[in-house]
Amino acid sequence: MSAASASDCDRYVIEVIRLYRATPTVVGSVRLADRVLARRLYDQGVPLYVIRNALVLGAARRVLHNGLLRPDAAGEVPSLLRPARP
Repeated sequence: MSAASASDCDRYVIEVIRLYRATPTVVGSVRLADRVLARRLYDQGVPLYVIRNALVLGAARRVLHNGLLRPDAAGEVPSLLRPARP
């Protein structure tokens, strides 16, 4: 890996971790395994928007599975409705 691509990879990993931490329902710390996975995703060419969508989908599934959303619940889950930042 060249110096330029290493820097690109580092930025990608940092952004993946930032997206992960910003995801609703995510609790806990980032581990080495998370960073290794982010590097693998970079090596495979997975776009950041795909990772963001996957994280939001996972958060929605957790919310639904845990019964945190009721059909009669007032309001919305604003963090899931926010548009993606460029």
